[in-house]
Parts: sequence; C-alpha cells; structure tokens
Amino acid sequence: VVAAIFGAVTVKLSLDTIVVVTHLAIAMGLLAVLVVVVVRAGGFGARSIPARYPRTARSGRAAAGITFLALLFGALTANTPGAAVACQGFPWCSSVAIGGSPLEIQVTHRIIAFLLLGHLIGIALGVRRRGETRAVRLAAWSSLSLVVLQVVVAAAMVELHLPAALRSLHQAIGAAVWIGVVTLTALATGGAATS
Repeated sequence: VVAAIFGAVTVKLSLDTIVVVTHLAIAMGLLAVLVVVVVRAGGFGARSIPARYPRTARSGRAAAGITFLALLFGALTANTPGAAVACQGFPWCSSVAIGGSPLEIQVTHRIIAFLLLGHLIGIALGVRRRGETRAVRLAAWSSLSLVVLQVVVAAAMVELHLPAALRSLHQAIGAAVWIGVVTLTALATGGAATS
C-alpha cells in the first residue's frame, strides 16, 4: 500500500528526485520481504541448509546494506539533473562535465559499487573455503557474478553515453543483485522455517 501511495505521489510531483528514490527504497524493501518469505518457505535451496552460518549472515547483512546504498545512489544518479553525465569515463573520470552535487552523487555511487564488489569477492571466497552448503555458495557466487556483470554494463553505459537500453539493463541487474544478496543473507541466517 505504501509503495502504491508513493507511486501516485511520484507521478503527481512530476518525478521529484527524492520521491523517486523513496519509492525505489520502499519497492526494494518489499522485494526483500518477498525474497525472505520464499527462503523461509524452503525456496532457493533453503531446505538443504543444516544450520545457520553466523559469519556469512553477518557478512550478508553488510552486503545488503552496501547494496541498498548502491541502489539508492544509483537512483539519485539517474534522477538528479546532470549526475548521470557528470563523470565521463570509467572507472575514473577522464573528464568532468558537471561538478558539485551531481559529480559527488555519481562518484559516491561508483565507490559504493566497487566496495560491494570487493565485499562480495570476500564472501564468495569465504563460503567456498568454509565448505558451506551448496545453496549458500551458489547465492554468494551468483551475487558476485551479477555485480561483475553490473560493473561491465555500467562501463559500457558510461562509455557509450547512456543509451536507454543499457540504462534499463543496469537497473534490472541492480534489482537482481539485491535479490541475490538478500537471498544469500536469508539462507545464511537459517534457511527454511521449521514447524
């Protein structure tokens, strides 16, 4: 209901940046709840998990926080006038088209994305080294693979001057990364509910 109300407010306010970002945050929160429900119901291999993985659960919660920040700053980058084109070149700005807040928003989004990449590399290597259940390993490596794909799409998007198809793909992969990271965290937290 809250997501629907914010959707209406977003349209009424002609896509105001803060309202759009808030709408995205609410939608991603709803998506996370749905993913957790699926895991608790035994989906995504949750029934095969013999126990909790506290270390992976803590790392997963951190990854979820970083992913959420990346999503919010991505929405800010896409919806703040000038932010999407402020930093030309990838991964570093080979030229700056617009300074100030638009540049700061885009650079912050990139930094958070690379922090997420590094964090997920650590998680994926850790779950493999600890020999955690296949479902947890698959969630970790899938999340990492999606982030790598996201970085490749982001690079192409910036270098090709923001074609609409790549912007849409970037947004879709961002949602998939969120699903993967939330799945990983939910699986490591204990998998399916037992009755």
